[in-house]
Amino acid sequence: MASETAGARREELTRLVMAAAPTPFWLDRPDAPPAREPLRGEESCDLAVVGGGFGGLWAALLAKEANPGRSVVLIEGNRVGWAASGRNGDFCEASLTHGAANGRKRFGDEFGTLQWLGLENLDAIEAAIGRYGIDCDFERAGSIIVATEDYQAADLRAAAGTTFLDTEAVRAEVNSPTYLAGSWDKEGSAGVQPARLAWGLAGACERLGVRIAERTPATGLASDADGVVVRTRHGVLRAFFTTFPQLEGIGFSHRWGGAIDTCTRFCAFFGTAHRGRVAYALGYTGLGVAASRFGARVMLDLLTGEPTELTRLKMVRTRPLPFPPEPLAYLGVQATRSSLARADRQAGRRNLWLRALDAAGLGFDS
Repeated sequence: MASETAGARREELTRLVMAAAPTPFWLDRPDAPPAREPLRGEESCDLAVVGGGFGGLWAALLAKEANPGRSVVLIEGNRVGWAASGRNGDFCEASLTHGAANGRKRFGDEFGTLQWLGLENLDAIEAAIGRYGIDCDFERAGSIIVATEDYQAADLRAAAGTTFLDTEAVRAEVNSPTYLAGSWDKEGSAGVQPARLAWGLAGACERLGVRIAERTPATGLASDADGVVVRTRHGVLRAFFTTFPQLEGIGFSHRWGGAIDTCTRFCAFFGTAHRGRVAYALGYTGLGVAASRFGARVMLDLLTGEPTELTRLKMVRTRPLPFPPEPLAYLGVQATRSSLARADRQAGRRNLWLRALDAAGLGFDS
């Protein structure tokens, strides 16, 4: 009988989710800006930005703020903010390293500097939103990490720089019978309507003189002594009602998803190409809403060719190990997922596979 009931609940949840519009909630707004014209013909500029997500928008904005006379063109293959920047969970985290544990493990000597840079970056985002009058529901309310097992609660109690919430306190903030404790970081996170942030940044860029062309995918790069040429051309959430039983039976209006940009160190890495005239930032692993502005600063610094506070960071100078080729990557991901689920069922005890990843510097528990 219990299995039949569970099966019926899963079927009902599947029905509710599949009835939702397969469109990101943030982007599905009547006040979305009209489409911009694509780029036609040839265009020359001092700085070309490829991609109209947060990283590209911040790069264009910061470049014009630093040098108003610089000509900047941003091209986007679809619409501004349509990809990961417009289909995320709305949290804007100060962390540049995908959390403190990952940062301490990989960049121990400069972890304090990275934490300070992350908070400075979040402050600068808040300041820019105010300066340009961007209406994006930015709220510096902090974030709560919750424990659903007793061993996790003990770890949260020991977390530095946060407020510990016992069972009663955490459920007063987020009412779920599965939450046993929480750790509230009141300064290092904000909520934001990400699509409106992207649209607002695009508007601010254009007011400063940036040209933005949408529906203009980049198809290739080439370089010579004169510069760089950019070629262009014309799962169902089963734990949901276990976590929030008071919402059982509620409908869903929107559903969305997509591939996550990641790397083996689980936070962004940086580099240049075409003899230093092209810069890139990749691998944010799900915490890129705020960190993308930091990445934009790094890319602009790399393009100057001069050492700066940011380019001297180990985080900027080093690269993650590459993922293995398929099918080894798929097999490794599945083994890791299964092992993490087992660790959750066994009070956090990590099996031989997870311990091997930890020893190789590839451990992940998010």
